[in-house]
Amino acid sequence: FIKGNHRSKAPARHGCSGRAGAHYKGESWAVQAEQESRPRAHTPLIIFNETFLFHMPEPPVWDCTVLVSIYQVGSDPRHLIGQATVEKSRAREASDHWDLVKKSIQQPVAQWHPLLV
Repeated sequence: FIKGNHRSKAPARHGCSGRAGAHYKGESWAVQAEQESRPRAHTPLIIFNETFLFHMPEPPVWDCTVLVSIYQVGSDPRHLIGQATVEKSRAREASDHWDLVKKSIQQPVAQWHPLLV
């Protein structure tokens, strides 16, 4: 699972990194955040406890997708563990989170999302 703005958990035994970027109607903006976790001994999960902040264009474009990808590092090439998206959608839970993001400009909004493997 990945938590909302964004904190995440990802199954792995080696270090992991999270990479986030925004996409709008085929356009991609540069990666806004990239962070790496440290492995914890004797745990089956790597826990990301960082916040990903996104700078949206002015005026804000609300019809976009924020994609967070979790990679296993230490292997060559890096192995994609999973991804999570935050966007306007038909799913009530995801849509509620996106509505909170729109109402809370420059304020963190945290919520758990499933990590798609």
